[in-house]
Amino acid sequence: MTNKKLYLDMDSTICDFMSPWMQWLVDNNYTNTLYSVEDITDYNWMFDKFGNNVKDYFTKDPLQCYSSVKEYPGFLEFILWLYINYDVEILTHSWSKKTEFAKRKWLTDRVPIDLKINFYSELNEKFKLTKNAILIDDYPLHILKHNIENKGLGIIFDFNGKNAWSKIEKYSHFTDNENYNENLTKYATNYSEVKQKLFEFLKN
Repeated sequence: MTNKKLYLDMDSTICDFMSPWMQWLVDNNYTNTLYSVEDITDYNWMFDKFGNNVKDYFTKDPLQCYSSVKEYPGFLEFILWLYINYDVEILTHSWSKKTEFAKRKWLTDRVPIDLKINFYSELNEKFKLTKNAILIDDYPLHILKHNIENKGLGIIFDFNGKNAWSKIEKYSHFTDNENYNENLTKYATNYSEVKQKLFEFLKN
């Protein structure tokens, strides 16, 4: 085991947050088209296309929202492996105390270990926590900011390579930054690849 601190994102990193949201858009008459994660080209895609009210999916009744969120295959084995090999904690966004309760319940119902869960509402809070730590997150913007601001190790997680917003080439305005260090950032499409990237970090 290493004593290296590691923060693991939740939504779209260990669970499929987006697919039930796409179904919710159909059920609530925003669209007749059932979109997939491959259609969502960036984090603001839903808001730009349908308006800010689509946040109702996860803000009005977070418990109901997370009751339809499914874990990614292999997520539990992966978390247990991290727990054995790293000082791992969950780091996830909070919209409200109700959101925190729903996310905590989702995790404790599925993860049979005492795993610390950290919530943040502002990005600067996130990067204060991740300083001197490894960050695993589906959103390249967060990984690249961690790289530039914290000189931190990070892995962009793109489950099965299908998350359109998770492609690092979409964020050249960050990778072109003079403070960006490509050796600090890796990309993975499954949990086995994440493990391999972590081994590569430790070797360097």
